[in-house]
Amino acid sequence: MAEKGNANNKKKNAKKPAAKKPAAKNSTAKKKSSEKKSTAAKSTAVKKEQKPTAAPKTKNQSKNKKDNGFVARLGKWAMSKNMSVRIVMIVILTALLCYGVYQIVKCDSGKIQTETAQSMTLSDTISTEGYTVRDEIVIMSDKSGVMVPAVENGGKVSKDASISNVFSSQEAAAAYERIKEIDVMINEFESMVTASEDSSLENSLETQINSRLIDLAKATRDGELDRAAQLRSELVYLLNKKQIATKEVDGFPQRIAELKAERDELTARFPSAPAHVTSPLSGYYFDKVDGFESLLNTSMLETMTPETFDSVKVQQQSITVGSNVVGKIAEDYRWHIVCEVSAKEAEKLSQSSWYTLQLPYAESGKVQAKLMYMNPSTDQTRVLLVFRCITTLADLSSVRTQPIKIQVKSSTGLGIRTDAIVSMTDVRTVSGTDGTDVQEEYVVEGVYVMWGNEVKFRRIEVVYTVGELAVCREKSESGWLKRYDEVILNTEGMYDGKIVRGY
Repeated sequence: MAEKGNANNKKKNAKKPAAKKPAAKNSTAKKKSSEKKSTAAKSTAVKKEQKPTAAPKTKNQSKNKKDNGFVARLGKWAMSKNMSVRIVMIVILTALLCYGVYQIVKCDSGKIQTETAQSMTLSDTISTEGYTVRDEIVIMSDKSGVMVPAVENGGKVSKDASISNVFSSQEAAAAYERIKEIDVMINEFESMVTASEDSSLENSLETQINSRLIDLAKATRDGELDRAAQLRSELVYLLNKKQIATKEVDGFPQRIAELKAERDELTARFPSAPAHVTSPLSGYYFDKVDGFESLLNTSMLETMTPETFDSVKVQQQSITVGSNVVGKIAEDYRWHIVCEVSAKEAEKLSQSSWYTLQLPYAESGKVQAKLMYMNPSTDQTRVLLVFRCITTLADLSSVRTQPIKIQVKSSTGLGIRTDAIVSMTDVRTVSGTDGTDVQEEYVVEGVYVMWGNEVKFRRIEVVYTVGELAVCREKSESGWLKRYDEVILNTEGMYDGKIVRGY
């Protein structure tokens, strides 16, 4: 049994070497596989060597990739949040966009705005309505007919002098006026006869004609029709006289004969002389009557209040001027203007001071007047001003009321805008209490001006301000504002010495 068992073991042991053959095959396969892999690796390496090298990424490409990644991540994050977060983000982005647009507009509108400093007269005025007051006596007549004034408005007349002519009809009045015109024209033509005897008269006439042409153009432009008509007559006379002086014509005998024939014909048709209305006293004649003559006089002006004047204006509306009224006589050459202003406006004025009154209906445009009285109302909110004038204006003789401007103050200097004025701190040396010199800071006013492409600070001394305008004193010292300097209006961001490119 033992032998048999050993025999079996021997058989088993004898079979073991046979089992090793497959292992050898596997080793050979592994070797071949390794060789294939090595060949493939070499082939891959060759291919890699043959593949072109990619260009290196630039910084901008890398940055754009990062930015795009951030934006994408921000978008994904926003989409992942609720609606309230989205709204907040939209508001923030909108605000950033608006701020960017604002900065762009601000930069675009940053052009420097300047204004040339020039001489200017600045006046502070008070606008109101003025009423003319005189001591006036109304002249009436019992004569019937057409009344034609025989004296110019504002003209001085003596006692018993004729102030008006009375005609039987309008035709008779027109004929009388035409006869007076013809007499003036005949005298002018006859006076031209000697013009040819003066050789130096031609240059003088040329100067006078040019002057009349300029005055006529101004009067026409300003709407002064009466003055324009007068200048036209004077111009025609000078032109006719020049023709004789230059010997273009020997005279105007034919025209003189025609005028005399017309005068004789009118005299034959209307032979009756006009009746006359005379003045009961000497003074200044005015042909317009409006009802204030019996309600206003100079003696009541000292105590007249705004309430009293209101009552006078109401009474005047109920007065009717009769048809037999010829005109009125003012005994004194002095006249007054009464007007009302607010209590605040009255604070700018001083009683007994002289002021310039701007009168739109006067040919001169203004008159000097003294402020006589300043009478307040009961509630102290209004003040009645009484001015006295000593210059008689014929063109205002028929005007009772008109808008006026009281010139409170007037100054002349370099005119600038108040928003261009800036303040700077400077240092000066002063004497201390112990006698030693001390450095002291003080504030100076000035403006920025353009000096080439450089901003310069120029000192100013403001003497008068009205609204948005100021007048500065002209000084010759260095560092002060001068005439024709270009003053900078938009002062934000400006400083002395700043260089401005592209100005």
